[in-house]
Amino acid sequence: MELAALAPNLIDALLAAIEHSDNDAQASARHWAVNALKAIPRENHHAAATIFDKITQWFKVVSRDIYPNQDADNEKYRSESFIRRIGMDQSKEITVASVKLVLVDQCDGTLQLTAASIIEGFPLADALPIFEAAAITLSIRNRCEGWDALKWLCLLNEVDPDETSFALRELAERVRQRQPEPGINPGIPDRIATLLLVLTGQELDETNAVIIDPRIDRWGTYEKDYLPNPGHSFFFALERRHANLALDDTESSIFWRVQRTNEFWLDPAFHPPTHFIAELEQHLASIEVNKLNRHGHYTSEDHNFEQLEHSFAQCTPNLLADMMRRKIQSIASCSAESRYWSALHVTDHLLLSDTEAATAAKILRLSATDVDDAHESFVAIQLLMVEILKLDSKTQFHTIIDANIECIFDYIKEVLQPPSSDEVDALIAHYINESSKRQNNLLLLLSIHPVKLSDNAWSWILEFTKEIDHKFCNIAFQILTCSDATRIGDALMAENWHWSSDKDFWINHYGTGALIEATRALPFDQIAPRLAPWRLLEAARLRGADPNEIRLAAEKLEHILLAVKICEPDPESILSFDRNAAKASPFSFSITLHQSQTDTNDPSVAFRANIDDDAWIRAHRLAAETAISRINETRTSGADLYLTIPDAADFIPALRYASNMVERRLEGYQELTPDFRRRVHLAEGTYLALCEALLSYDPPRGVELWQSLRATISTRYLGKAGIEDSLHMIFRVTDSPEVIALRMELLGLDYINTDQDLLNLAIAASYNDKAAWLNEMIESDRKSPFAWKRKRGVVLSGFTANNIPPIPDAWPEGEIMTSHESLEKKSARFRWIEACAHHWWEAYLKANKPEDSYAAWILFLKSADPRAWIWIEQDIKAVNDSSDFFKLKLSHFHLNRARLKRAMNKRIEKLDKKLFDREIGIGVGPWK
Repeated sequence: MELAALAPNLIDALLAAIEHSDNDAQASARHWAVNALKAIPRENHHAAATIFDKITQWFKVVSRDIYPNQDADNEKYRSESFIRRIGMDQSKEITVASVKLVLVDQCDGTLQLTAASIIEGFPLADALPIFEAAAITLSIRNRCEGWDALKWLCLLNEVDPDETSFALRELAERVRQRQPEPGINPGIPDRIATLLLVLTGQELDETNAVIIDPRIDRWGTYEKDYLPNPGHSFFFALERRHANLALDDTESSIFWRVQRTNEFWLDPAFHPPTHFIAELEQHLASIEVNKLNRHGHYTSEDHNFEQLEHSFAQCTPNLLADMMRRKIQSIASCSAESRYWSALHVTDHLLLSDTEAATAAKILRLSATDVDDAHESFVAIQLLMVEILKLDSKTQFHTIIDANIECIFDYIKEVLQPPSSDEVDALIAHYINESSKRQNNLLLLLSIHPVKLSDNAWSWILEFTKEIDHKFCNIAFQILTCSDATRIGDALMAENWHWSSDKDFWINHYGTGALIEATRALPFDQIAPRLAPWRLLEAARLRGADPNEIRLAAEKLEHILLAVKICEPDPESILSFDRNAAKASPFSFSITLHQSQTDTNDPSVAFRANIDDDAWIRAHRLAAETAISRINETRTSGADLYLTIPDAADFIPALRYASNMVERRLEGYQELTPDFRRRVHLAEGTYLALCEALLSYDPPRGVELWQSLRATISTRYLGKAGIEDSLHMIFRVTDSPEVIALRMELLGLDYINTDQDLLNLAIAASYNDKAAWLNEMIESDRKSPFAWKRKRGVVLSGFTANNIPPIPDAWPEGEIMTSHESLEKKSARFRWIEACAHHWWEAYLKANKPEDSYAAWILFLKSADPRAWIWIEQDIKAVNDSSDFFKLKLSHFHLNRARLKRAMNKRIEKLDKKLFDREIGIGVGPWK
């Protein structure tokens, strides 16, 4: 590589290799040559000059985009565009703005796309000919491959940003002074100068660029195409001040008017004209509810209703609620083909369910049976939740068990009332002599809520714990431990029970929990061998954190972590653990198929796979079965800590009293040795907990370990808002200079290189009470001398939480002229929508009537993004309401969490493709 830096002939050869590698067979040679050029020391000015000269020639080749079999209208438009700009449409040499170009029939743009990655890191003030040629190409063709990458290079340039910006301004002014050649559009020089100014990324240059832009291809103008009729403009978004004007336009359809004013309906302060409300009421009355949500595909009726739903919620909450009740009642007569889809959506309106809804749900449940047991169980549970909502606990249990379904999903807990001790006795007495399936279902239902058990009930459930091969033996352990851990612990001690890698994970987990509670008075060295390894440090901490006991627990863990014969597992899918769900269910995970498991070279096969729900389900079932099998194999082979999630608090005593053993666990973490990686993959949750403890106890090592784990861990451990828990961790731990420095480092482009990353960081900071830190970073960024940091500050300010309306900057008046103005507006709009969502959530919780609460829910659903998780639980606690209606609201919320998450993700679905609201530049900057 140094040879390339020193030998001009070799540089020419590398550039030539890139130019002539025009097919797939030569792609590897091109890739090697590009990497060789990128390895040249950036201070080698002679090499830079040689490279810049060649790349300038690449951008002087302008494709006319002549393609065979092109549509006649498209071809006419293409040709007229060239003639309008340069007075001709031929492949030949031509001079534009004093620069010689070559027009060709076709050019795939590969060289131009490669250019930015080659020149990145060189002082860009010397690359003016490249920018000039690219700007000219873009001016006459209206497209230039590689232009966006060049813009990113200039924006992120920290080598000579001031010099480059000054040089671009001077070049822009020189170009403006050039006289256009004969036949060239007289506005071309100004257009080139406009593009050169935009390259700097500076706010003032953007403003000046707008002033001189000749708008050669601008068909619509604000003055001609918006102001005369704001409600009908296709080029400009509707301004808030013109909302009523658009709604008053009775010649337009109600759908167009609501869509034109779409986001305004989410604002609590928006008040549409009374005559439009009357139109909405009339339209709502005409909707045929028996055509909604009856098919697997999205029908026109579904689409039309969804387009208007938020306007109904804002203006006609009572009528909307009445309609939704009619919709639920109508499922009693839906066809067998629609049964599944109607059941899928029945809990969307749980808040409005009444006796008639329960009757309709029961009729539909009994009307047919799906041949697929899994589908049938899902349909039955969905309908049963409406059917049993208003019933007492005992009747709920009987109704569910009598339904005789194969699988009872745990989310039925949201409507299932916890039974009293007497009700449990009565239920057991009723089913004790019935089929094993009905007894099993009773046992499963008793596990949903912690219950107080009589001696008789205790004895009945205890028998299941003795049947190790029983399907629900693990459930019996859970019930008894959650009911009275000490009592079941005493029973297990009497039986000489101990954990074993051959036993079910839940049996080990809950059995160990019971022993911890029952044996606190016994010597720890006698108890420790009985306990599941992932709970050893927890047990020692709960017993009082005696140094000797902590060392004993740490020694046993060390033996497992340093085991040398266990290979890294491959579950063949990406595993995700929700740290929040793990508190209630200690071993539950989701899977995501690897890209290779879904890719196909046949587009038709790929398309069918994407729309084939059954194929998708089969693929995920197979992946889940494979993952579970691999997990069990790994654990039985001795990886006792694999995919367990201990608490960081358990490791603080270990760091204090068993530091030598911790050192051995960390061996190789700085170098990321293969053995360290192997140990981590066999105990990722343990290492994450250790890391969090270290960040507070020994911050320098904690930071180093955090960086090592970030490069090593393959499983996703998710915290609140679906954000990686390792990010939450940095804002959750105790402040220290090292942790604060790491937070600052997280803002860098190596970590944060999409707007989604910025949102995640902002949420993690705000959720963990570091909003003040976030605001400090925003203010610092806004004052930065670097344009890209100022943009980062603007974007981050939009991602703050707990905003209070009104947000005046969200709805500016007049035309948005620059990208910076647009970014400021979108940032304010993000603050505004979060404030709206928070208002509707509070309204949902505080409403006294189902109609008002349901309307607020719809508006919350339409406005929320993941920032809502920052305050959702806080607001629930603040209301402090124990009424049945409030409990129903919470049940509705929990049952619709998946729907809420989908709505949240839809609102931010493009953020991972952009940075500063600009398409990310693959191959340059942080994306290379």
